[in-house]
Amino acid sequence: MIPRWLLKFTVIGAMLVSLSSDAAPGPKKPRPRSKDGSYTLTVAGAVKGNGNGTVTGNELKIDADVVTEGGAKGTMTATLKLSNNHFDGPGTVMGQPATFKGRVDQPPADTTERELKGVRLTCTFKTASGEYGRVIGNLPAPAPRATTGSSDDGNGGRGRGRGRSGDD
Repeated sequence: MIPRWLLKFTVIGAMLVSLSSDAAPGPKKPRPRSKDGSYTLTVAGAVKGNGNGTVTGNELKIDADVVTEGGAKGTMTATLKLSNNHFDGPGTVMGQPATFKGRVDQPPADTTERELKGVRLTCTFKTASGEYGRVIGNLPAPAPRATTGSSDDGNGGRGRGRGRSGDD
């Protein structure tokens, strides 16, 4: 028969081991880049053109200058709600009603995945007269971080302010 005190210590020891392995801080998972921002858009299909898309929270605004094959100029506009990075709703193309359906794709937080190099927006539109087209956009890469310190301070750009003079 196992002594009662040995059984208690074994159970307590097993609990402590499981708690310490669960509570041990591991490397933090990187977060995916935010989908919010101003997208550069290209329109093709029934109309062609360029414009901007803006994502703020769960709202997407599309605003583009477009031209038909016949040379008529106009605009494409839509304000759409995002739901799990997908959107579907009404807008206008060349002044006539249109429906838009698409999504905003974010690259995975895991940096080993290189298929998607930035945040992109894709959608299809259909006008009331039955013409189709596509809108493709991307969120430009964030500006690189500014480095502190000068390249001649002898600290590899770490900005410690100990510049080297030629009279050492």
